[in-house]
Amino acid sequence: MSKQRRNLIGGVVLLLVAVTLAYSNTFSGPFIFDDTINIVENSSIRNLWSPEAAGIVSRPVVNFSLAVNYAISGLEVWSYHLFNLLVHLLAAVTLLGIVGRTFRYRGGDISAEDAFLFSLVCAFLWALHPLQTQAVTYVIQRCESLMALFCMLTLYCALRGWQANPPGPWHLLAVLAFLLAAGSKEAAVVAPLLLFSYEWVFRGYRPFQAVRQSPLLYAGLALGAVMMVALAGMGNTLLSATEETPISAFAYWITQCEVILHYLRLTLWPSGLTIDYAWPAATLREVWPAVAAVLMLLGLSCWAVARRRPAGFLGLSFFLLLAPTSLIPLPDLAFEHRMYLPLAPLIVLLVGAVVQGYRWGTGRLHLPPMPSGSPARRASLALIACLALGLGFLTFERNGDYRSEKTIWADTLQKRPANFRGHHGLGLALSREGRREEALGSLLRAVELNPRNAYAQNDAGYLLVLLQRPEEAIPFFRESIRIKPRLAKAHNNLGAALAQTNRLEEAIAHFVLSLQIKPDYASARDNLRRASAALEQRAGSRR
Repeated sequence: MSKQRRNLIGGVVLLLVAVTLAYSNTFSGPFIFDDTINIVENSSIRNLWSPEAAGIVSRPVVNFSLAVNYAISGLEVWSYHLFNLLVHLLAAVTLLGIVGRTFRYRGGDISAEDAFLFSLVCAFLWALHPLQTQAVTYVIQRCESLMALFCMLTLYCALRGWQANPPGPWHLLAVLAFLLAAGSKEAAVVAPLLLFSYEWVFRGYRPFQAVRQSPLLYAGLALGAVMMVALAGMGNTLLSATEETPISAFAYWITQCEVILHYLRLTLWPSGLTIDYAWPAATLREVWPAVAAVLMLLGLSCWAVARRRPAGFLGLSFFLLLAPTSLIPLPDLAFEHRMYLPLAPLIVLLVGAVVQGYRWGTGRLHLPPMPSGSPARRASLALIACLALGLGFLTFERNGDYRSEKTIWADTLQKRPANFRGHHGLGLALSREGRREEALGSLLRAVELNPRNAYAQNDAGYLLVLLQRPEEAIPFFRESIRIKPRLAKAHNNLGAALAQTNRLEEAIAHFVLSLQIKPDYASARDNLRRASAALEQRAGSRR
């Protein structure tokens, strides 16, 4: 076995071990937040071999992966976390491969050994960065990590095809990877643009030239993009407990500039991480410096791409990968999992900047290879090891916040005290611990902060029913239904509260509505049977 191959195997093994250790405390972390709707209450994942296993039409790959987990461990969390970790590990190895292969185009005077070290450092820092924890540890955010993995594989397989003869088999694999990315999350739509910009910067091909050189690849990508648009148009996607918040597109766009600068800050200094920001919309007067800064960075990236500079490709990749969530107004303006893949070009850019800075600082723009035992190499490896250990420790610590629903939402409220979902989540966690009076206070605070959230209204009402206060609960259920008329839970809970206050006819009507919305709702079916029996008994006693 050659020394180069030994280094590759040793480096990959070390990477896998280090990342696994950083995430070793996640396997018992409970389902949280949107996990409940998309996993615990998702009947389509109950049968792996049923067509329903791909029931989430626009993200069938994610839903099928959840069905696989359910077949393995039911609702025990360990297999879901293991799957997420495996996806993250594969993505890290793929990033290593992409960076290493790219040196074949723009390696310059860097030796093969130093190119491998550069690639390994990028993979280490990306995989161990604590900003990645939300996409890996929060189970349903595998949408992001799966999409990222398959987008990376699309680029990697395209690269292998460009460097192989014939390119066909690798380009078929690239198309397959893109189809899987499209079936994981809609943000994968930017992958063809990444390939076009890569070809221009590193291969010197304009888009039309690139298509002529790789017709199979780009025909397959076009087919995948059409498929993605068709799936998204069906409107059946993963569910969220987030309510739509009225916000103009312009307000969303300018606020995203502030959010992007926050993401950049977290890349350099990952403190204050939180599962939910509830980021408020801003006005142009408030955020014009952020708008100016982002436009300047975007302009510099485009300028560098026009001149075929690798740094330009990395900067443009960052903006392209964030574009779907930055340009299309979504209910939430900021989530850390959106940075999962965009972090990769930033890390490569930062590592490259350090190397280039060293060259400029020493005045040696053409550095010779560093011998394996040289002091410079030993010092570099020691510094890299310290940085990786620091990031790994921060990731391990951040994962500790996910150990229970109570800890993750308490952490959120410590950093964002006015976050209504933090109060909502903490209230549910306290309720499950039997601390219902405390839980009620948190849920009422959530309703106060965001009265338009149907789920918080419903949960506050449900807790009042548990506290034997059905009359107080009824207005919350009615408001929940007014906001979200097809929320089966709210109809069922309202029916239960009405039945407790002896309004059986109205209760039965809501149980029926609940079953019309969700025919397999066992609780509503049982409640309907009991209420109907009680109504018949009351009618019989009157006779």
